[in-house]
Amino acid sequence: MKAKDFIAKVTAMAQPVCAENGLDLWDVTFEKEGRNHVLTVYIDREDGIFIEDCEKVSRALDPLLDEPVFDSLPPYTLTVSSAGF
Repeated sequence: MKAKDFIAKVTAMAQPVCAENGLDLWDVTFEKEGRNHVLTVYIDREDGIFIEDCEKVSRALDPLLDEPVFDSLPPYTLTVSSAGF
């Protein structure tokens, strides 16, 4: 699976998770950092993001990312972060 296809699938999975939690999905990236790959989901909300928001999104996405369709990807770390504004 190509990185852009992976990002599109993760975006489609993350949007309803964010909406259910009153969050905005800002961006999704999949980058190689040294030997490691990192999938980062950036979230935002008007009144700010708290660590609990990141945990909720991470825990909701984690089992979805274990689907066999993603088995061809290199090992990666999932990170959920504030958009940082």
